[in-house]
Amino acid sequence: DLPVFSRRHTDPDMAFCRRARETGLFLHVTNREEFGHLLVTSGYNSSRLHPDLLELPHNPQDWEQQYLHENYSRIFEENLVQEPCPGVFQFPLFSARFCRELLDEAESYGHWGPDHHEAGAQALSLAPLGLAPLWAGALSRFLLPITARLRPP
Repeated sequence: DLPVFSRRHTDPDMAFCRRARETGLFLHVTNREEFGHLLVTSGYNSSRLHPDLLELPHNPQDWEQQYLHENYSRIFEENLVQEPCPGVFQFPLFSARFCRELLDEAESYGHWGPDHHEAGAQALSLAPLGLAPLWAGALSRFLLPITARLRPP
């Protein structure tokens, strides 16, 4: 039996469609309503403490639902950005779950401990944890639109 959602050089949804055609299954596809989506599971690193944290590039819709602050999208519709002092901005970006899981990951790799949670603690490099690409991707995807709005060219 061939895998249903896996085919070399093909996304899971297209692999599924091809497999359906090969077996004579008729498909009617509509893009007028959303019925769900397929998760990309290739490259899922289940050895991590919180593997979903690394899934932004592969499953962005699920990642955003879990890790973005519930009021993130409202930043663009309402005035949720505060400026407590000149040039310092405060706004909802990541969820409490994101923050908790990021700290858990750091603690599990021995780079960060509960005593470092206080304000003024030394900075933590995410590169040794393998989280630098996640951080860079999240900032460019979610922070850049906010900064563009706050500081137009």
